[in-house]
Amino acid sequence: MDRRLELCLPWLGKMTDSEVCERLSMQHGLCATEYTVGKWRKERGIPAGPRRPHITDEERRIWTAAFRRLGSVWQVANRYHAEDARVRLALRQAGVLPWDDEGSTPAGHDTAGTG
Repeated sequence: MDRRLELCLPWLGKMTDSEVCERLSMQHGLCATEYTVGKWRKERGIPAGPRRPHITDEERRIWTAAFRRLGSVWQVANRYHAEDARVRLALRQAGVLPWDDEGSTPAGHDTAGTG
């Protein structure tokens, strides 16, 4: 079995193929294309992961800075009139919050430090 597949197998179907590629690269320094990850997933009969809303680089930058100041996903979402799920996703993508399987807290109760 391809080492990359072995490492990302637990993530297939739990996150988007793009997020699997990013995580494989960031955590293990290995590269796979979205096409390859999608092929692995389909070969195993695993449905696609959840659809994620598009978050711009500008939103990610602003929300990350605000989270470092305010220390709460809810406060950032409230201040910028955004859904807390989008803010949380942006902070996870920026590496400020952990992903669910790494111990993030339930919605509305973020206790992560200020980064």
